[in-house]
Amino acid sequence: MAIGVFLGGAAVLTKFEPIFIILGCLYLFIGVLLWLESRIGMWLGVVLFSATGIAQAARVFMDFKWRYFFYTLMFFVFAWECWQALKLQREETHDEEDREEESSSPMISLVLLQREAKYLEAPILAKYLESAWGEVFTSGDEDASETESENFLVGENPIYLVKSNFGFYMVHNHDQPYWEDKDRVAQDVNELRLAKAIEDHQAWLSVDLMLLNEEKPDLSEAYLRIGQAVTELADENTLAVMRPESHDINVWSPEVIERLTTPGAYEKLSKFDNVPVVRISDDDPELIAAVEQAQGRWPEFREAFEARLPDATFAIKAKLTIDDSTEHIWIDVIGLEPKFIHGTLANDPVSLGNLKIGSRVEIPIEDMQDWCYFRDNEPVGLFSVKAVTDRMQRRESEEKES
Repeated sequence: MAIGVFLGGAAVLTKFEPIFIILGCLYLFIGVLLWLESRIGMWLGVVLFSATGIAQAARVFMDFKWRYFFYTLMFFVFAWECWQALKLQREETHDEEDREEESSSPMISLVLLQREAKYLEAPILAKYLESAWGEVFTSGDEDASETESENFLVGENPIYLVKSNFGFYMVHNHDQPYWEDKDRVAQDVNELRLAKAIEDHQAWLSVDLMLLNEEKPDLSEAYLRIGQAVTELADENTLAVMRPESHDINVWSPEVIERLTTPGAYEKLSKFDNVPVVRISDDDPELIAAVEQAQGRWPEFREAFEARLPDATFAIKAKLTIDDSTEHIWIDVIGLEPKFIHGTLANDPVSLGNLKIGSRVEIPIEDMQDWCYFRDNEPVGLFSVKAVTDRMQRRESEEKES
């Protein structure tokens, strides 16, 4: 800016010589950009100051004067300062990008949602991990020389640090919900079994792989080892398992255990193995139409059931209420009366008291909402399934668009 002001004064003294006016305005403009730490201003400063320095150096060689020599040094110093400012800005940008990349690195972890916190101490946790990984760990006050193991486990509830042959791990065991507002999270989950697991959990436990420097592990191997650990740590209080990296979550089941302990199968963690139980309003027009169709064609089901072959499968879907909880659930039919259907629950209910898969139930005909049987290996019926499937697909599309 000072150079611009100086050239402006020179323009006044020379009765507004155009060259001084142009250069004065240009240096003032660059000065403002440099004050604003503009990248463009820094590049312009490098170019213009270097060019001016070269011009002054030529004057030194043609007609040496100390002021020309001073001007040469001054402009080259200005150019150098602009170049250094550019380098510093680039380094800061790269550092920021590195921090963003580091913060966005995937969290390789599995979280168990627990009905209540698991009792753990370092020696107890060491035994679980030894069983899961087939390694030997020293823990607490144990003497490492007695076990001849380089692996160790230190800490106390709620956090433990584990050194394994395959890296460092962090184990969390917290006596509090995973989410501060778990009820709100549950409301956003459409599958009722999973929503109930989120609502009911009061504690959580996780095994996290700690990544050092720019380490990039084999995800399949990493999740397999973590899966082995969490399945060993799971107990009767385990309700669900979540993968924070992808936000996949599923209710705890034997099928999920198998998935977590099979190489590469962690990617299908959120696949439901049971029939989904979803929220659909009783006044949904598509569901009402499906129920009317099923009830209108009920004689067709009765006729097929009475003429059934051995081992044939016949099922109905009905509204079942226990206390204040109502669910629409599939029932394997074992007998029909004029006004009642007898059968066994075909899948586990979410919250129907002591009822579970296989429980015997008796349903009034008017509570029947759908039915299904197989003819020539093709399903007949399933009227409400189409309505539910269409609704879920629309909801998924809306969530993707939003």
